[in-house]
Amino acid sequence: MLTTSNTLVLDHRGWPHDIITWQDAVTGLFDQNNAIYYVIAEYDEELRSPSITIKKPAVVGLVRKLDKFGWKLAFNRINMLLRDASHCQYCGQPFAPKELTYDHVFPKWRGGRRCYENIVMACGPCNHRKAGLTPEQAGMKLLSKPYLPRTLPVSAKSEHWIPREWTEVLRGSAA
Repeated sequence: MLTTSNTLVLDHRGWPHDIITWQDAVTGLFDQNNAIYYVIAEYDEELRSPSITIKKPAVVGLVRKLDKFGWKLAFNRINMLLRDASHCQYCGQPFAPKELTYDHVFPKWRGGRRCYENIVMACGPCNHRKAGLTPEQAGMKLLSKPYLPRTLPVSAKSEHWIPREWTEVLRGSAA
């Protein structure tokens, strides 16, 4: 579950780019020589220092355009859950993030890599049923082919487990 400890970063087009800690966001806002972010939305919680009080950043934007060749989306559990919209990629049912596990489409024991193109999120029963087989060998069908997202895959389908402040911004950017 994403919490108010996380800050969503949008790229220059307003598309989700990354998820960082609020501490990293604040550091990027106040870098004396080279500010990286600007604030788009805030949480209600205040952050205080002896000289300043600000609200915790919920959504920030990048000040500069990204070099499209120099960026690759990090492979991690949050990004996988977002890409697969917190749904099992075999039975299609939505699950709480903690109820889903990684499944290697091409089995790990046969050399299957841990990457976007070979991993999908699966519920316990489907992952157990597939075991160390390929989906074809297990008689199971993937709902979607695993892929490397070009941007952070936050969508309306993930709204039930992302912070309210993010959904408000994302709805506005989709309009």
